[in-house]
Parts: sequence; structure tokens; C-alpha cells
Amino acid sequence: MYVTVGVDTPTIVGKDIVNNGDFEDGINWWYGRGSASIEAVKDESGNGTSVLKVTGRKNGWEGAAQNLVGNEKGDPVPGVEYTGTAWVMYNGENAPDTMTFKLSVE
Repeated sequence: MYVTVGVDTPTIVGKDIVNNGDFEDGINWWYGRGSASIEAVKDESGNGTSVLKVTGRKNGWEGAAQNLVGNEKGDPVPGVEYTGTAWVMYNGENAPDTMTFKLSVE
């Protein structure tokens, strides 16, 4: 069982503060939390883009992460509202028909 997570590139107003959000530069700027392992792989849809594959999660808080403070695109600004979006694929031999995913900021 594995989860593949890719970040969409929506039309947004404002500043993108996520480094390497399209994973075209591998896993640079990204790391696995807890027991999660990450790797950049080609999208299974065959469109040639890269996605982030996360494996080995044992707890809900484990997964892919990125420190947005001190990055090359600039720090988040206190009091400013940010939005995020992600494309998620979940599959596996015993995968349920529905699954809830959370995109969070700490």
C-alpha cells in the first residue's frame, strides 16, 4: 500500500511559498516525518510529471513535510491567510473506497 501526493498548480493570487511544489527537482526541500519515507516518482497517469510518493506511515501525523521558514521563496507572514491544495492518490490491496486526507501547517 502506498500514497502518492502531488501538489496542483492552481491559479492563485499572492505569493507561492512552497519550494519545489511540483517535485520536478526530486525531493529537494521535502523530508519524511516519523517513519514515513519519501521519493519523487513519475506520475502514474503517464503525463510525465513528478509526484511525491510516501510510504511507511504508521501514524496519521507521519508523511511528507517542508519547513516554510527560511526557505528560498521567503517566510510566511504572520496574519496573512494562505491557501493550499494537493492532488492525492491512495491505493493498495486493502484500500477502502473513501479516505480523508489533511493538509496541515504547524
